[in-house]
Amino acid sequence: AADHIFKGIRRVSIGGASHGGSFKVFRGPGSTGDRNPEELQVVADLEECLRTRQAWYLGWRAYLVCCTVMFGLGMLSAILPSLNMGQLITLAPIVAEAQSRTALMMLVAHQSRELMLDDGLSRTTRRQASRLVADSLQQLIDADNAVRHGNGRGIGQGADVRNEEHNRIMYSSYCPWKEDETKCSDDGQGGQTHEGYEGLLAVSRTFFDSVENVLARYGDVPAPGDATSDGAGRAEERLFDVVEPRQQRVAALDTDADIRFVLANMEGDLFEGYTLIKTLFDDEMESILDNAIATNNLLFPIYLISIVLGFQIFLFRRTVARANKEREITQRCIERIPAYALAESEVERVKELTTSTSFEEEENQHEESDSERG
Repeated sequence: AADHIFKGIRRVSIGGASHGGSFKVFRGPGSTGDRNPEELQVVADLEECLRTRQAWYLGWRAYLVCCTVMFGLGMLSAILPSLNMGQLITLAPIVAEAQSRTALMMLVAHQSRELMLDDGLSRTTRRQASRLVADSLQQLIDADNAVRHGNGRGIGQGADVRNEEHNRIMYSSYCPWKEDETKCSDDGQGGQTHEGYEGLLAVSRTFFDSVENVLARYGDVPAPGDATSDGAGRAEERLFDVVEPRQQRVAALDTDADIRFVLANMEGDLFEGYTLIKTLFDDEMESILDNAIATNNLLFPIYLISIVLGFQIFLFRRTVARANKEREITQRCIERIPAYALAESEVERVKELTTSTSFEEEENQHEESDSERG
């Protein structure tokens, strides 16, 4: 192809010289000017030769594919880890309610004890203490239902449909916090678990019933619409001028099965079970976070490698090296062009294009101008 091009150049040069024509080497793309058919054929042959010999990494398709891959990997490294955020958003209120449920259980047990003793040390009247126990117990039941079933307190999907281990602990004869995991019906605290239920649900139902029994036995819950003020008829309860233990109530702490069951669960089965379920949710959240971090740690290095290897080494550096090589080839090619094919001014311009002297001079001029401004 090169021999054919040079023959064409020689033929065009001789023909142009014999007719007194002049040749303009530097024309804009697509411009034909006063070129004759033979000159146009030479240009076409040259373009075809360049297209045939062009390396794959010099084409626009290679850069398009490389940039697309890098953009895709960059998006994946950001999007895929964030897909786990939806699971965290769903799990976060369950974890909060599970923690709140444990705290409410201990609060109810403490308030039930103060209600039963009724000695004034808590600075509440019997009716006030009854209201506190009733309100806290209702909050505990609501939190328990929200954790298990959802559809309330900011929880859309409860643990019943998302965690099998939770269901084993809550609804089956499986109590891993006990020495014997299969003896869930034996509370070991002198009380009887709720009939018709198994697992932690039986313990929680028994706890709720025991608190209600304590509230009915020792409390003073006003009837609906009762506007009687707290402590009416017992001014000493409001003023707390006399505060002393009531020995009969103190002794009932050991004889009353309901209050004994309630107080024992502050560190017993219910506390252990609720804490274990809370740990399950914490482990699930940690697993989601670990998965997101692992995904990011996998994709982001691949993204960086694609930039360094795919673009910098395989494309950019090879393109620059090929450009330098083509410059040398072009310089040798132009040196082989017959002198009579170019005008004298065009010869000097061609030399400038194929040597680095002009670029070095321009850089020196820029550096001198920068130093002068500095």
